[in-house]
Amino acid sequence: MAKYNEILVGRFNRALQKLFSMKGQVPAPQLSSEIQPQINIPLGVEFRYLEGWGLYGIQIQAPAVAAQNAAVRLRNPAKSGVIVVVEKVSVITGVGISDAPLLDYGTTAVDYAVTNQGFRLDARAANRSASTVSSSGTGVAIGNPVDQVSLGASQTQRFIDTDDEEYPLLPGDAIQIRSQVVNQTLNVSIRWRERPIEDSETS
Repeated sequence: MAKYNEILVGRFNRALQKLFSMKGQVPAPQLSSEIQPQINIPLGVEFRYLEGWGLYGIQIQAPAVAAQNAAVRLRNPAKSGVIVVVEKVSVITGVGISDAPLLDYGTTAVDYAVTNQGFRLDARAANRSASTVSSSGTGVAIGNPVDQVSLGASQTQRFIDTDDEEYPLLPGDAIQIRSQVVNQTLNVSIRWRERPIEDSETS
């Protein structure tokens, strides 16, 4: 027999099961008292550490190479054990240079020759990020281009303007910014957060 106000949209029950790693039957089969509690926990950036997030950032420059496109890549290694959320990506052109860099999103197990890790932006987090940032003057495409910005000389553009435009990177995923004009430097600033991935998020 159906319950009063029974939830028939399975994805909401599924979301609750995954969020709290609950086993067995659907955790909230009906409305009213079982759905009433609020889940909006975040209070601000300073609260993210208490939710398990570490905040990281880096500013990096890929060199100019004749007849080649520069690129900067942020990669979440396949065995990192963390989930990454990219919050900010800014790209800056040099004096007298214009460009229309692409943002690629895909999977890769490869870093460029020059590698870095993000610097912590909260002293409570690990000193360096689990994900890696690498750069090259001879960039190659990964995955698919999902965004592009147009830049005049000495301009800055962001690829992310709102929370809904943030990019989640699961282990094995990567994003990269790739110049479209050859033989010029590429200056990129990236900020992201990462936390241990839950077992319920991997299935």
